[in-house]
Amino acid sequence: MKDSLRKLQTVTLKTAAGLLSISERTLHRLIASGAFPKPIKVGACSRILVEDLERFIERKRRAC
Repeated sequence: MKDSLRKLQTVTLKTAAGLLSISERTLHRLIASGAFPKPIKVGACSRILVEDLERFIERKRRAC
């Protein structure tokens, strides 16, 4: 159960951009281009799944 809850953890786009050391605008561009997974909507807010963020970081790490 703990793993399934972890998969549902989310962060704001602002937080995700900060963790990636990029601007929010750059994150929006990555999402629009398909290079970053689309956020989920929670009400009027967009959220990034922590699992998606971790996978993106791992892919970038392997590419270096």
